[in-house]
Amino acid sequence: MLRIMFWALLLGFALLHVPVARAAGLCAAQPNNDTLRPLPAALVPQVQQAFGLHMSAAQTQRMTVTRCMGGKLYACVAGANLPCSKANLGTSLPAAKEWCTQKPDADYIPAYISGHDTAYNWRCQGGKAEIVPPSAALDARGFFQQYWKPVG
Repeated sequence: MLRIMFWALLLGFALLHVPVARAAGLCAAQPNNDTLRPLPAALVPQVQQAFGLHMSAAQTQRMTVTRCMGGKLYACVAGANLPCSKANLGTSLPAAKEWCTQKPDADYIPAYISGHDTAYNWRCQGGKAEIVPPSAALDARGFFQQYWKPVG
């Protein structure tokens, strides 16, 4: 009886570590790869736990992308306004010309004009768009830090 319990526990612990090993292996060849890739099904539970998700496994897998940074696998769950892409570091905002013409001293330029992927906050000053500090926190690869979490 003890022998059966021992092997059952050993097998259980081994299975718990499979996704971690797989996550580490995904970034072995290219430790810094900015290509966004689909979430492997084996890692769905880790992503759901890391992000506190209460959606189905299929939906989690459909909405999540991964990439490698520093040899670790990172995940981002896309949403309506959550950019998983690299941040836009452009410092001119042609799309705001009309907004700032109509509202020359607006305290902010809405994201539907500036783009949800901009790293900056924008406002109108004297009819022209300008950057307002602080900028969004970016990771070492230029992605929004707050949307990416390590997996595995």
